Amino acid sequence: MLVLFLVAAACTGGEGKPRPTLHPRPRVGGQAVFGAEQWPECINPITICAAAAWAHYTVLQHVLPRAMELDPKGNFVASPLLADAPTLENGGLTGNPFTVRYHIALTALWDDDTRITSADFDFTWRAILSTEGKPYGPAYRRDEYRHVIGVDHRDPEVAVIRFDGIYRDWPDLFGGQADYIIKASAFPNVDQRRPNLERAMPSSFATIGTSGVEPFSIR
Repeated sequence: MLVLFLVAAACTGGEGKPRPTLHPRPRVGGQAVFGAEQWPECINPITICAAAAWAHYTVLQHVLPRAMELDPKGNFVASPLLADAPTLENGGLTGNPFTVRYHIALTALWDDDTRITSADFDFTWRAILSTEGKPYGPAYRRDEYRHVIGVDHRDPEVAVIRFDGIYRDWPDLFGGQADYIIKASAFPNVDQRRPNLERAMPSSFATIGTSGVEPFSIR
């Protein structure tokens, strides 16, 4: 009986009150350490480096504008870059020939407060078709952009994208999930007609985190 009493006492008593959970106070500054299953070799948004999801998570989607974007429900909507989303009703989409007309918002500015214009759409298209070289070229999504046969940028506030036929995935070009608009004036030393950006952007991912890394500004 004595043995059973001692066993019961050991199982049911003597534990005391549970200790309260400690909640550390938040601290301003410091460092955040992330564990990633992959890491991009560079931050060029149009070469094969753009195939790495973490290039978008950590840098690209935070600093580069896009035309259309995805809302939380997965629907394509106009990004803040645009005044509205192109539709058949507002004349933004035409069927024969197939064109997409983007009206750029007057509030759409680059980091130096210059206007984002249709010339940046044209430069982006030309850069994707013209970027070659190793180890990161050619452009990652060149085949998709070959469906574009021209970008009318005569009106700085309106970019008219002309296609070789009906192209259902047009919202994924110049925006969407992983495409962006590139700032033409950030590359004054490249051929503006055939801009090869394979080596015109930072090749070392270690430079991220400093401010003033052209053509990005990370703060």
